[in-house]
Amino acid sequence: MSKILIIDPDPSIQSVFEYVFGQASHSLEGSQTLSEALLKHHSFKPDIVFLSLESDKEIIGIQKLIKLDDQLLIFALIDHSNASLIPKIYEQGCYGIIFKPFDVEEILSMIEHIRLKVLKDV
Repeated sequence: MSKILIIDPDPSIQSVFEYVFGQASHSLEGSQTLSEALLKHHSFKPDIVFLSLESDKEIIGIQKLIKLDDQLLIFALIDHSNASLIPKIYEQGCYGIIFKPFDVEEILSMIEHIRLKVLKDV
């Protein structure tokens, strides 16, 4: 079971993640802002973070999360219209990128792959 933190201002995105990952027996916390997520990180200690990025300015959030835990696997959630951010997102240490709207089965498959390959002890 992985501990997953979702950072997205859209409550419907958080609801989808809560439903999907709850069904797959993962532990999940949601935050609408990076500031809120940074506070939750101390008590929740996630393995994986899905971080919504809507502008160039928000990319700094990746480094803030990595400073808390350099083993944290961070996935950026972006719209196709923000594809120009991809190089900067990876430069900051992001593990992967998921485009909104996303395919739930693809995300579940990705989490299972990560759990088996990267998070062996989780």
